[in-house]
Amino acid sequence: MPGLIDHPVPIGTTVECSACHNDGAADFRAIRTTPLDILGDGNTTAGIGVVISQLHDQLNAAIMTYSQEIGGGAIVYSDVAYPYFFNDLDADGIADPTEIAFPNAYKSWTPRLLKAAYNYQFVSKDKGAFAHNAHYVIQLMIDSIESLSEVAAVDATGFTRP
Repeated sequence: MPGLIDHPVPIGTTVECSACHNDGAADFRAIRTTPLDILGDGNTTAGIGVVISQLHDQLNAAIMTYSQEIGGGAIVYSDVAYPYFFNDLDADGIADPTEIAFPNAYKSWTPRLLKAAYNYQFVSKDKGAFAHNAHYVIQLMIDSIESLSEVAAVDATGFTRP
């Protein structure tokens, strides 16, 4: 795969990415950028955007498990309310309107949980990661899940880092 420096189309031109990268996909998230079975589920054809989304969901589940087992209680994420991570008062995994208030901010951080949450937030906010940073964000999420699994009941088996 060509790198940025040796990309065949000069940076800044108006050539659309789909001219070379579409592979017939209606959505760029459906393009597969690696033949690897990243999730260990036998699927090597799902688009990289699908893989990132599934891994992101697994990281969220790992963060919630870790927070309940090791941290100070259930945690929930909201991508629209600062500071994004809150105490999940009813432990249902859903960011309820009454929970996503600044006074209810999650504060029982461990270094391990903070790293995983940072990576989760990074992927949440980078809506184009599938196009320009796919392998990097996949590696961040796998590393975060594996880190949490070292001390909590989180399944980190089967992953392949690209």
